[in-house]
Amino acid sequence: MAKGLLISVAFGANIGGIGTITGTPSNLVLMGQIKEIFPLADTGINFISWMVFALPFVITCLLITWLTLVLIFFRNASKGHTAIKDTLRQKYDELPNLSFAEVGVSICFLILLTLWITRDPYVVPGKSKNIETLLDWKTVQAKFPWSVVLLLGGGFAMAAGVKESNLSYRIGETMQLLQIFPVNVIMAICIYITIFLTNICSNTVTASIFIPIVAELAKSLEIHPLYFMIPTTLASSMAFSLPVATPPNSIVFASGLLRVTDMLFAGILATIECGLLAILFMITWANYLFELDKVPLWAYTPAELIYRNHTLFDLLANGTVK
Repeated sequence: MAKGLLISVAFGANIGGIGTITGTPSNLVLMGQIKEIFPLADTGINFISWMVFALPFVITCLLITWLTLVLIFFRNASKGHTAIKDTLRQKYDELPNLSFAEVGVSICFLILLTLWITRDPYVVPGKSKNIETLLDWKTVQAKFPWSVVLLLGGGFAMAAGVKESNLSYRIGETMQLLQIFPVNVIMAICIYITIFLTNICSNTVTASIFIPIVAELAKSLEIHPLYFMIPTTLASSMAFSLPVATPPNSIVFASGLLRVTDMLFAGILATIECGLLAILFMITWANYLFELDKVPLWAYTPAELIYRNHTLFDLLANGTVK
C-alpha cells in the first residue's frame, strides 16, 4: 500500500502540471516555440483556453492512473483498516494556524493567478507599457534561482540551434517517410517516441528538441502544426517509468520503499493509457477548440505563401484546376 501511495504522488505531480501553461516547463516551451517558429501565429491558445482543453485531460488521466494503481497495489489491501485514516487525521490536527506571512503569500498568489487569466484575452485594458516592471534583469541576476533560468534558457537555446542548423527541417523531411501511415498513427508514433525520451531526459530538453521537429513534419504533411505540437508537449510530461525521469519520481524513490521494477511496471501501463488518451483528446476536444482540421495561413512563411499562390495561379492558367 505504501508503494502505491508513493507512486500516486509522483504520477499526480507529473500529470497535474499539464493542466495550466505555467504548470510545467514543457508547456512554456510550447508557447515559446510557437512564437519562435511561427511569429505571426494566432493559435487561440491562452491561459484560459489551455485550461479548458487540458483540465479535462488531466482529470481523465488521473482517474485512469488511479484505477491502474488500485488494481496493482491495493487489490489485496485489508478492508476496514483505519491506520492510514487515523495517521492523516492526527497530522491534520497537528497543523498550526495560518500565519500572517502564509495568508499574505496566498493573497499574492491569487492576485497573480487573476492577472495570468485576464492578461490574454484582454479582459481589462492595461497601461503596462510605460510602467517599469517588477521583475527586471537586475532583480533576476540577484534574486532569481539561476537553475530555472539555465534550465529554460538552455532548452530554448537548444531549440534555436535545432532550428537554425536546419536539423528540425532535415529530420522532419526524413520523417515524411511516415506519410504512408494515417495521420493519427503518425501522431501516436510522435507521442510514444517523446515519452520514451522524456523518461531518460528532462521534459524541457525533450520538448525543446521535438516540438520544432514535429512542427516541420506537420508542415511537410500539410497538417495543422498544433496537431502534432500539442500531443508532443503532453507526452513530454508523461515520465512515469524511471526514477531519474522527473524530480517527483526521484523524490518518492529516495524514500527507499520502492524498487525500480515497481515504478517501471506501473509507469509502462500509465504511459500506454495516457498516450492513447492524448490521441483521443486531440482527435476530439482539441480539434474542436483550436480548429485543427485545416492548415492556417500563419503556418507558412511569406515566401512559401508566394510560392503556393504562384503555383496555384499557374495551375489555373493551364486549366489543370477548374
